[in-house]
Amino acid sequence: MIEASDKLYHIVLHSKENEVICRNDQDYTALENCFALAIIKSKDILPGYSVMSTHAHTAMVSTDPRKSIKRIKLAYTRYFNSKYGRSGPLFEDDTYCEQVNGYLRQRMLLNYILRNPIHHGICETAFRYMHSSIGAYFQHDNTDYCQDSGKVLLIRKGTKNERYPVDRHGRIPLKYFVNAGWTEHLYRTERSFLNSMNRWNTEDWEKEQKKKYPEESPVTLQSTEPGFARYLDEMKAYERGSFQPRVTDLEICRHIDQVILPGMGITSYTCLDNRQKYQVLASVTQHFGAPDAQIRRCLRLPVKF
Repeated sequence: MIEASDKLYHIVLHSKENEVICRNDQDYTALENCFALAIIKSKDILPGYSVMSTHAHTAMVSTDPRKSIKRIKLAYTRYFNSKYGRSGPLFEDDTYCEQVNGYLRQRMLLNYILRNPIHHGICETAFRYMHSSIGAYFQHDNTDYCQDSGKVLLIRKGTKNERYPVDRHGRIPLKYFVNAGWTEHLYRTERSFLNSMNRWNTEDWEKEQKKKYPEESPVTLQSTEPGFARYLDEMKAYERGSFQPRVTDLEICRHIDQVILPGMGITSYTCLDNRQKYQVLASVTQHFGAPDAQIRRCLRLPVKF
């Protein structure tokens, strides 16, 4: 058993200019597989992760996390740019990477990472979200989250192919790259884990950390969400249970890519000129009534605040 006192890093991979980098389920799966392959290659430890439409959070135990970060960013950028006819870097150059020490602070970090879909109003509970490691823990081999489908993923390496099993969603099963035992050791029991996933985010979380680690800054929603300070009140409201179903980036991108663009005879959003982008912006606004900033990030347009 790896001790919880080992070094752990919180890493946030964020897209440049808040562009949507997971436009459909296939993209989410591809990014998750990039995480899996990087971890398998480096032999780092990945206790947990959550992939969102514009960014991804992960907790990683590593002597040099920069190597895995580079592998993930390069592999997914290559995939995404090839698929959508895009060029240039996809992720911010300065990747957020902070070491988190202390048993309680590490557990708080995992709380925030696994509950990230709640923060952004995607789902009401962390267990409803598919694109995270939430299904890896305390499962006792009774879930299909980790089951092989019999199919394989072929990765070209020089003159030969490497074969990796995949689940029914095309993802390398969590059991091959998520160290569930590391995270389970943090929470001790399944009941404690369930309580942490459903407990309201209150000032008590900060008080507990300050009492145990008076010299350390507490792990908070604000500290784990660099770049999202303007949305802090909204994210706290979602954590307290103020959940209102809303249109997601996935739904907007699906409408753009599968309905609007084929009607225009255009293969990718990257082929739109500015005039066409604003036409699509107006059409999507009328169809969904979604916030302007949300539609803009799906079209790679500057976001106005």
